[in-house]
Amino acid sequence: MTELIELIKNSGLTEKESKIYLAALELGEGTVQDISKKSGVVRTSLYYIIERLVREGFLIETKRNRKNFYMACPPMDVATKLRQRIREFETHINILEARRGALYKRPRMYFLHGPSGFKEAWNIIFKSDPREYSIITEGLNFLDYVKAKYIVTEIISQKKKLGVRSKQMIIDSPYAREHILPKDKLENRKSRLLPRGMRLGFTEVICPKLVAFISPKYNDSIFIIEDAVFAETRKVLFDQLWYTLPEVK
Repeated sequence: MTELIELIKNSGLTEKESKIYLAALELGEGTVQDISKKSGVVRTSLYYIIERLVREGFLIETKRNRKNFYMACPPMDVATKLRQRIREFETHINILEARRGALYKRPRMYFLHGPSGFKEAWNIIFKSDPREYSIITEGLNFLDYVKAKYIVTEIISQKKKLGVRSKQMIIDSPYAREHILPKDKLENRKSRLLPRGMRLGFTEVICPKLVAFISPKYNDSIFIIEDAVFAETRKVLFDQLWYTLPEVK
């Protein structure tokens, strides 16, 4: 009996509602008094529950000799109705998602670690649907997490596939000049050089909806602040510094 009640509850019914449906199913047809006795649910709370079950399509109400009788809707029919409701819900998911947090959306923070966290950080960045992002970096930090091949075949490839552009401020170094700057056009990027000798403990990636901070692996700190206002503030500061730097020739 307990297993059947738990099974019926999977349809979205409460425990009392499940007991009433099962009682009606086993009776075939019954009055409120019959269902109360069979289910063990007291009559005082039964009327409202039965009314809801009739409205939701779990019970069928009939009348005979001025008396109300109730029958359980066949389980197969209930399953069909539930599937229809799920399909109806799924067809409107985009509308509902657009309403999620529409009035007030609290900032969200993600804390990630290691190579898997590094990869997840870029998944979150691209899922935020940026048309462009800004990045300030030493240039070698990413190699503490993954190999250069992964950066090209996964991150850069996804960036190009989505048509995302980027602006990059990178510390002037032989590595930057030999391995990064020559690929700017190919990788939808514009770069400007920060002075040699600067130290940046974190790489910062600024998107319209979020900002990601990625440290070298020895520090193993990756965190993302998902907040458009914070992102806009960081972008203003980035742009101020960007326009003080000369174009790379």
